[in-house]
Amino acid sequence: VKAEVQSAHLRKKMELLEAPPSEAPPPGLDVVGVFLILASICFNCLGALLVEKFLKGNQSRLHVQKSQLLLGEVVINAGLILAMPFFQPTAELRHAHAPWRRGFFAGWDGRTLLCVVVWIPAGWTTTMLVKRCSNLLKTIAQSTSSVLTYVFTILPLSCGPRFWSYLVTLLGPPLDPEPVSGSVVLLAVAVMLSALSFGTDRNTRLEGGPGGA
Repeated sequence: VKAEVQSAHLRKKMELLEAPPSEAPPPGLDVVGVFLILASICFNCLGALLVEKFLKGNQSRLHVQKSQLLLGEVVINAGLILAMPFFQPTAELRHAHAPWRRGFFAGWDGRTLLCVVVWIPAGWTTTMLVKRCSNLLKTIAQSTSSVLTYVFTILPLSCGPRFWSYLVTLLGPPLDPEPVSGSVVLLAVAVMLSALSFGTDRNTRLEGGPGGA
């Protein structure tokens, strides 16, 4: 009987492999996705301009301004965490997403703590860059860091120094390298060239100003 069952399963697998693939309908334009992308771009631009105006127009110290910005962010995020379970359609999902049942720190581990430790100085340095320079320089710096992040993801871990491999594997198994994409490489080169062009143009304008030689 066992042999007959295995033979039936084998025949069924062969039939599935020999069956012609069903033609899936061509993917259409996701209107909601496009709207969310455009809304994200608009809100990011508006928020960047408002933050720069707040940092440069207010004469308070940097740590006071940063604390005010973070206080509003913490209040909104805490409200979202507490309100999101009520938007779930079923009681099981509401129970699974409720922080008062599963705990606020559910899912946290050493990698989360490392991200928190790294993001604190990153946020402060970004705010200092916007206050002392401009939001455009901050955007170029973040774009350059994204390019370097992509370069690090396409290189295998063995290409780096030994201590880097130790730090990465200390928090878990390393991730597989990302496949090289021609379009992403061209975009990375364009970002790097725009950063160099902006810096060169800025130095030229400063040298040709009233205080230049």
